[in-house]
Amino acid sequence: IEACAVEPDPKTGRKALYRDEKTLAIKNDLARCIGCQSCADACRAKRVGAIIPNPQTGNPERMCTLCEGDPQCVKYCPYGALSYVVGQIDGRHYGLSPEKIAERLTELWYYYQPAR
Repeated sequence: IEACAVEPDPKTGRKALYRDEKTLAIKNDLARCIGCQSCADACRAKRVGAIIPNPQTGNPERMCTLCEGDPQCVKYCPYGALSYVVGQIDGRHYGLSPEKIAERLTELWYYYQPAR
């Protein structure tokens, strides 16, 4: 979101790229997007590369919206490998790389830590 080159809207305070208040998914306001692809470049370099620019317009597309809170990938994964977890959103993980987040989740979910 920080990579978005569009100035925040004076009324909403949102850039063209913003986080949905309900689902916390990243969304794009196509009416304000200038197609500079800064968001896609940042996502590819520091995140998972989910933001893919449209070749004709340059506007971001294929952005995960978490299916408005009912992610279909989780529902239909034939191996049960995905889960939709609603957790405490306090922002402490927003600046971490995918590798660091994966490391922390692995420690949290897969390593037994006896109660003290």
